Amino acid sequence: MNGIIDELRSRSLIPGDPIGSGMEGEVFAVQQRPDLVIKIWRRRDPADLERLRLFTSGLSSAGLAIAFPQVQQIVMATDGVATVESAVPGVPLGSGGPRPVVTEAQADVLMDALMALADVQPRAELALLPPLPGEQPFDPEAGFGASLADLIARRHRAHADVLTAHQPDVGRLVGATAEAVRSIEPAMQALIHGDLVPSNLMIVESAHDGAPRLSGVLDFGFLTVVGDPAFDAAVTSSIFDMYGENARRSEAILDEHIADRFRYPSTTLAIYRAAWAIITANAFGADGADGHFAWCIAMLNRPEVRSALGVR
Repeated sequence: MNGIIDELRSRSLIPGDPIGSGMEGEVFAVQQRPDLVIKIWRRRDPADLERLRLFTSGLSSAGLAIAFPQVQQIVMATDGVATVESAVPGVPLGSGGPRPVVTEAQADVLMDALMALADVQPRAELALLPPLPGEQPFDPEAGFGASLADLIARRHRAHADVLTAHQPDVGRLVGATAEAVRSIEPAMQALIHGDLVPSNLMIVESAHDGAPRLSGVLDFGFLTVVGDPAFDAAVTSSIFDMYGENARRSEAILDEHIADRFRYPSTTLAIYRAAWAIITANAFGADGADGHFAWCIAMLNRPEVRSALGVR
């Protein structure tokens, strides 16, 4: 990593304290530049990062009402690549792992994030990102439902053996889910984040009452597409707490807020959760040995999901 650090220093961009770490890389503060952060990527093609730069530039022009990390520069060296991005004020809504039942204040933050994204008008730059590594971006002309159905089918084909070993009727579920997402007629097209976990939501304390207030969102790129905003709502509610003892209770509370704010049908949410489960089941491992895979299989076996798909 010395080469990329030296290249950054040559541009007067000196990495400071680490402020975040994930599967794709590490994020650092920039010394004497509180308005910027540096993300040093572990495995990312510069062409992918150029698409991300164009995406964030387009998002800036589209008028997202909250802050987000806009890519300012792409810095390359022989041993790595980094992006210089605008800093997003605040602290994360939460960290990884099990958490208490969602509070009303947290639910309001999540609903505000969904609303801010749903208000973004689609434009060409927002459709540049592939939904997952190795995939092609969705074709806006094909429509969200058709693109999602095709992705479901491709992910099933790529991992059919391990999916079938853990879920013998996965073929029926895949067919039913693909058919169901094609049949949904979205009321509108908007920007879908795809991964609104609490750690990707930034909050500040309200000066009025001390309650958390949404300040921005992080980490576009995992299933970030243009499509039905109900998809983002369905996923966000379910991934607020994926593994804790309070997970289902939090999901139910968030579903109530979604119904009040957006009026999305519960069957639509269930269908989109099945789609997300099939698509992402093997996103973190091909062998089906990780907790995310088990969570996705459990989602496909939930009674309300199978009922929405018409699969007994």
